[in-house]
Amino acid sequence: GPLEDARDRGNALLYLGSCNGMTALRSTEAMIVRPGTEAAALAAIIHVLLREKWIHEAFLAEYADGVEELRRKVSESTPAHAARICGIEESQIERFARILGCKTPVQVQAAGYAALPFADDAALSLCGALVALRGCIGVPGGGLNLGYVSPFRTDASLFEGKPAESQRLDELLA
Repeated sequence: GPLEDARDRGNALLYLGSCNGMTALRSTEAMIVRPGTEAAALAAIIHVLLREKWIHEAFLAEYADGVEELRRKVSESTPAHAARICGIEESQIERFARILGCKTPVQVQAAGYAALPFADDAALSLCGALVALRGCIGVPGGGLNLGYVSPFRTDASLFEGKPAESQRLDELLA
């Protein structure tokens, strides 16, 4: 498919999720985390990108607000902290962030079908933040693809008159 074609042309195909499926197996680097801990891993990756200054300062200055607030929110989301939450090695988070920090363009395809139960606001927001930090919005091959994600919840809670559950980033990282 198109992802493998991109990988075969020398692009890095990175996978972050809890499913060890075909995409993970065919990726350049796969980070298999405990289900529901994707946001913690993303926060740690963003922590490293900010720490190492692997961000697009000019893009952020012109187009983004809230970078310092994001920096504060992920300040304690160290790779060591996230590794414990996610059940992975700290070095894997550092390596994943290094690849993202050194490659452009970056395109994030958020929440494939198998990940829909874990596609909460925190994880999706961090996906968008990652792409913005790298300055890869509006550039060929870059961006955020929300594929299977919809703002319209179709889980049972909707039909029962209950609000859909969503985890706040600060609650997840506590």
